[in-house]
Amino acid sequence: MFEAASDDAGAALLVERTASALGDLAGLVRKQLSLDGPLVLAGGRLLNQPRLESAVRKRLGPATRLQEAPVAGAVKLAELSLTSDE
Repeated sequence: MFEAASDDAGAALLVERTASALGDLAGLVRKQLSLDGPLVLAGGRLLNQPRLESAVRKRLGPATRLQEAPVAGAVKLAELSLTSDE
């Protein structure tokens, strides 16, 4: 689909709808959790498909691109919680 989006209006529309759904979901989560901090983009599909990432960024505004696997952040948070208890 992503490769075809350059030449196929239907595929391009799917990419745009996907970006819209992701943007809506991020907005809903931020609202539900009362979050207003920075956004982080993560996930293989999002970060490996420049057209999708660009479309999502247009909807969400400034966001940091996660360079490591998401699990790395979880490990770092766990490490920090262990060292803060000492």
